[in-house]
Amino acid sequence: MLECRQLTKRFGRRSALDRLDLTVATGEILAVLGPSGSGKSTLLRSIAGLEDLDAGSVWWDGEDVTTKPVHQRGFGLMFQSYALFPHMTVGENVGFGLRMQGAEDVAERVREALAWVGMAGFADRTVEGLSGGEQQRVALARSLAPRPLMVMLDEPLGALDRMLRRRLLRETEEILRATSTTTIYVTHDHEEAGALADRIAVLREGRIIQTGTLEELAARPADPWVAEFVQDDH
Repeated sequence: MLECRQLTKRFGRRSALDRLDLTVATGEILAVLGPSGSGKSTLLRSIAGLEDLDAGSVWWDGEDVTTKPVHQRGFGLMFQSYALFPHMTVGENVGFGLRMQGAEDVAERVREALAWVGMAGFADRTVEGLSGGEQQRVALARSLAPRPLMVMLDEPLGALDRMLRRRLLRETEEILRATSTTTIYVTHDHEEAGALADRIAVLREGRIIQTGTLEELAARPADPWVAEFVQDDH
């Protein structure tokens, strides 16, 4: 289980995270839903260890991992841009994290991860020849290949057209469920959050305002802002 306790991160005078508390149960898919600038990406980067916190702590299964380096936390992070290496093949991209870990069965686990995302046989393909949807799958395979304790997805479908997003959303959920992967899925899209997640955390100005299903948030909003924000797209 992930526990974020009073996370605080400032950039100058602006608080990107303001004493934020959040828990994610093992095996749960939690969507973090909020408008642009609410602190969603900063939250993921702070949990991953890519940002130094000004205050607060990150815990995993009762262990304080706040000062642990990124590669020792066991968390995977997938960016909206996918951040694939254009000079590497699909297989080399998927195996990158495994090689960094010094894994011995890289080729086998690359094949396993590509099979999870429906891209078996793509290992020797170039990244530049892939469609946007295929690149999204490769990035997800790369995040899952090291078998992380938790994976964090930062607006992974934001750059795709709506029809493709819906299809990949279903496929992404199937993969995460099949692998029982604890997941934080960041989005500003209510439909994505409601379709994918067990639970939604609404983020505003660096703080979690309310958690629940999309139906619960719409039926019993914590304040007028949540009501309007959820109703806009529900």
